[in-house]
Amino acid sequence: MAVRKVELFGLARVLAATSVLEIDVPEPATVRAVMSALGAHRSQLVGPILRADLSGPAAGYTLNVNGLAFVDDLETVLNPGDVLLLLPASAGG
Repeated sequence: MAVRKVELFGLARVLAATSVLEIDVPEPATVRAVMSALGAHRSQLVGPILRADLSGPAAGYTLNVNGLAFVDDLETVLNPGDVLLLLPASAGG
């Protein structure tokens, strides 16, 4: 198992009642695995923030790795130390 950090913004942060979560996922730690584990760990995010099938963010949310690159491919493998940001799609400039 691997631990990956997820930083939450907007409504996701409010619903989860925290800004950062550490999620245990099997190796390789894909974005899809982290999203699935996040939904299982914080079920209140399922629907408004995460897809019902836990495969990724719901419409209106996007993912970014380390504040550097947006992620569309849910099979992207996260490296140790990576932080996955779950952002409202309207965030930023």
